[in-house]
Amino acid sequence: MILKRSIRMLVIALLLWGGSMVPAAGEDGAAPADPPVVPVANDADPNLRKITPSPGSLRVADDSPTADVIPIVAEELYQRGYQHGFAGLRTDYETRSISVLWSGEVSEDIRAYAESSPLGVRVVIEEAATLTRQAVDAGLQRLFETSILPDLGAVGVDVADDYSGITIELAGQTDPTAEVRAEIERIVGFSQVAFSFGHKPATGYAN
Repeated sequence: MILKRSIRMLVIALLLWGGSMVPAAGEDGAAPADPPVVPVANDADPNLRKITPSPGSLRVADDSPTADVIPIVAEELYQRGYQHGFAGLRTDYETRSISVLWSGEVSEDIRAYAESSPLGVRVVIEEAATLTRQAVDAGLQRLFETSILPDLGAVGVDVADDYSGITIELAGQTDPTAEVRAEIERIVGFSQVAFSFGHKPATGYAN
């Protein structure tokens, strides 16, 4: 399963404490200043880590250890692509490769960077995403700033593996009205919004 990015725990924190749970975009919609978390299908995956170039990143080369170069290349792809169709990525440390999910046309400079095998990392761009990471981040940011999620009894929000939309997880069994659905779609800016029911709230947070 590719690029699962569950933000259930973040939504719970939002519902309990308030505030924004999506890093704010920089000026002109630039990528958030905080480095992204590498999306993986399982939280126990050892590849789950912050993409943070090491202090010695300028000294790495094609023959540097995979653990040193993968985060650097992933961060570069994220920064270059955030405003231009980037949706997500999956790292494979065993094969020294990165798969990048993209929405829309890939620019020549990004494709050239990928084809250059930067720092000896094989980069594969999959043009299969419906939504971009930027669109999802911005839409969720706006949604979290409203009271709709707590009013609905939401316990989580999942982004689809292929960035084809989001699923709002509800504790109850009541389907939101057409008016509520339309309002959520208006707020997030896209129509790919689904709902699932009967979810238990996560535990571990205290007021």
